[in-house]
Amino acid sequence: MRLLQERSAEALGVAREAMDLLASLGTIEAGEALIRLVYAEALRTERDPRTGAAVIDARDRLLAQASRIGDPALEASFLERVPENARTLWLAETWLRGA
Repeated sequence: MRLLQERSAEALGVAREAMDLLASLGTIEAGEALIRLVYAEALRTERDPRTGAAVIDARDRLLAQASRIGDPALEASFLERVPENARTLWLAETWLRGA
């Protein structure tokens, strides 16, 4: 919400806290992709040099999770129909193209 309200510095602070918590837990069952996406988006908005690493990490972890599904149709649905997953893939593609 803070990103949408153009309060990116605050958003980055909250996203860092969420990432720290995620790091201490190792993983969480639901919401991990969203945490990683918001962190990457906040870094991007702040033009932080760690943006690329965060975007690629979010994408790689998402693809690893998807690969464990085992059914190509369900994997595609997971990646394309879950909004934060689709946004993560879009962000990674955009970042890698240099946009």
